[in-house]
Amino acid sequence: MTRLDTAHERLVRRTIQTPAARKLDLSFLAIANDEVCIALKFDGANCTEASIVHGGVIATLIDIAGVAVAIAGARTMPQSGGTSQLSVNYLAPAISCGLEASAVLLRGGGRSNVARVSVTDAAGKLLAEGHVSVTLK
Repeated sequence: MTRLDTAHERLVRRTIQTPAARKLDLSFLAIANDEVCIALKFDGANCTEASIVHGGVIATLIDIAGVAVAIAGARTMPQSGGTSQLSVNYLAPAISCGLEASAVLLRGGGRSNVARVSVTDAAGKLLAEGHVSVTLK
């Protein structure tokens, strides 16, 4: 992992300061130019029945992590951008657990970016995987 310059890191950190992200109480575990890890604490308010974390919450986590790693990998400081495509595969239920999203940049550095995001529980069990396409301007 290569450390980011201060301006890039500050912009990456803003991705978890949006109103939707603040409701989820996300925090960064790692930030580098090619990988970002974000933690989501368990909260029963984010669950469906039987304490299963809602799929929409997991999709939001994947989306935010994908955008964050795209910004981190940008060669120049982006002025704006957003998700252009999001796909999620749910592999196992997230039952009563916090989550970690690890995002790696598959293609990046410019306007079009693609990230792969793996979501695991604290034991490292893979629960979901997603691909996020991000357009930066």
